[in-house]
Amino acid sequence: MNNYLIIDWGGTYIRFAHYQNDQAFNCKTILALKNPTLDDVIELLRKQIQEYQVDFDVLAMAICGVVYQGVVHACYHYPCFVNLNLAKKLESVFHIPCFVENDAKLAAKGQSFYYQQENLVYLTLSTGIGCGVVQNGKIVTGARGFAGEITNIPLSYKYFHRIGDLGGNDIIRQLSEKGIHLQHSGEIFTNQHPVVVELKNEYIQALIQCCTMLVECYDPTMLVLGGGMMKSHSYFFTEMKKQVEQYAYQNIQVQMNKLDEPGILGTYQYAKEKNYDKSNTN
Repeated sequence: MNNYLIIDWGGTYIRFAHYQNDQAFNCKTILALKNPTLDDVIELLRKQIQEYQVDFDVLAMAICGVVYQGVVHACYHYPCFVNLNLAKKLESVFHIPCFVENDAKLAAKGQSFYYQQENLVYLTLSTGIGCGVVQNGKIVTGARGFAGEITNIPLSYKYFHRIGDLGGNDIIRQLSEKGIHLQHSGEIFTNQHPVVVELKNEYIQALIQCCTMLVECYDPTMLVLGGGMMKSHSYFFTEMKKQVEQYAYQNIQVQMNKLDEPGILGTYQYAKEKNYDKSNTN
């Protein structure tokens, strides 16, 4: 009856959950630390563990960075993690098995578990863009953890030169430079300014290209689309679903994300598997 501390350590929010017997207890969300040191991170974790008043057996963390075998190779929001074996560091502090992996990959793991699909691609569109792939029930990491890091793939559009430009922050920045100020990137679906309409049409075509590429490369049975942009207008998802299903060679289910916290669920499922593997090798 292991107690798992599950953490989704994002750039804006940090989410915590206590799992026991596949049930989540005392889920909480706090604002992310700004430019913390590693000591700041560990102190925050100590405080949260004390507040739970639980003797945790396993700690698992999803982070917004490139991770391979517990080592963080890139992390824009948390430079203190870079080139560090964060999993081993946490184990040395808390003396329990600790696992660290990329947040988009673990969110894909959560979608895979929820939809009971062993071959799935998850694409999330919010302030940025993230992608995770599950094949045969396992997350795809690649040789060094960069699998699914699609932001630098080039595009040939007027407004979008790489897939990373499809993030909401980049959309707002581009329009602001043209004197058009939006409160939220999802407003591109209702704003009738000619420049916004042109950008919106390009945005949809670029995403259809991106999704079709992912489907053809990984051959999943399901593509799940999530993030704030997908929820901003019903037309958007409907159009994406129709076009991707039309262009894909094989039959593909395109679904909208239905989970509040796919990253938390996926991190727990990943931690269970890793802890089982670790127990059987010791």
